[in-house]
Amino acid sequence: MTILKKLALDYNPTKLALDCLLFRKDLSKLKINSGSFDIPNYTGIGSDILFKTFDSEETFNIRTGLSAEEVVLVQTNTENLTDGGLDVLVDGTIVERIDKNEITTPRYYAPLTSLAVHANAFYDVNSLSNPATKVESITEGSGLPRCCVYKTDGTKMYVFESGADDIFQYSLSTPWDPSTSSYDSKSIAITNEANPFDMFFKPDGSRLFILGDQSPGTGVSEWELSTDWDISSATFTDKKSLGAFGTGATGLFFRPDGSEVFAHNVLNEYVVKYPLSTDWDISTAGSNITYTTLATFLGVNQGGLWFTPDGKMLLTISTTGVFKSVKLPVAWVVANHTDEQTGITADGTAYHSLKMDPDGKFFLIVDHGTDDEMVRYDANITGTAELSAQ
Repeated sequence: MTILKKLALDYNPTKLALDCLLFRKDLSKLKINSGSFDIPNYTGIGSDILFKTFDSEETFNIRTGLSAEEVVLVQTNTENLTDGGLDVLVDGTIVERIDKNEITTPRYYAPLTSLAVHANAFYDVNSLSNPATKVESITEGSGLPRCCVYKTDGTKMYVFESGADDIFQYSLSTPWDPSTSSYDSKSIAITNEANPFDMFFKPDGSRLFILGDQSPGTGVSEWELSTDWDISSATFTDKKSLGAFGTGATGLFFRPDGSEVFAHNVLNEYVVKYPLSTDWDISTAGSNITYTTLATFLGVNQGGLWFTPDGKMLLTISTTGVFKSVKLPVAWVVANHTDEQTGITADGTAYHSLKMDPDGKFFLIVDHGTDDEMVRYDANITGTAELSAQ
């Protein structure tokens, strides 16, 4: 692979589309629009073009040990990829997601240290394993598991059981694998929420939010943890009524910066967003924004919702186990959507509380019917994707 060195031009430090970039035949000059720049010590590409084919989840390091003066040309083709896509990582950070069925124009990247491409089936409801990959029955309490939430690194799991209205804490020896859970002998009773249906942690584990679904108690309660991620140290601090929401709240999600909170209604087919004037403070929730545009596609009986970290995809599961997703042209705005996808139907009787890992590989749900199980479905690549770099 050949690296182009010492380009004396003002370039975007992460990427630049190359559809306006031309080389002289002898490769001694680079021309961008009306300007041209010398390429010192460039010996030519020749056969030194790097090719890679992906047919399963894999991280491929195009180059490591780069300097700030080096750039790499990359082109990808996911036209033959049925499920999944590619992440481009510059210095370990995802700068671009390339979905299936797409041929990209060549781009150049200017990383400081490394450039890699990760093939995965991120957030693809059509690619899920069926039957479930990992399953674990919950037996600590006397009620039915209604919802769950995970620590951000996947090493802790928290399960709410209806009836006794307790939250139980578990450790996972393998992150995001509920079948490796062991009870931590830590729990807390929830007494101020009517029929809780979902939970959400602040990313540092210092606050827990619980969504109740019964009028007149419909709302989100906030709990402070004196010891991060230790459920036994939680104390109730506040509650915000969701007056416009009504009965039937089943899904809860906070924007990663804590500036907005989303809830889903199982009966009325809509998603509601509340802005928070103080991040992660439910008492500062403002007037709600109600989105009804997904009603026809999602329908009633949606049991949980989740967003991708960039806010450009919304995923749901119905109480009957049907996974669905839509793309959002404007991040965190559900008013308009594209690319409606209906995925597999989970095995079981009554599902709630969709949770996901940060990479979008694991879909984690609760079967609170007759099986009382924590369930995980895995996203898998189908087909092939191609990459070339120079």
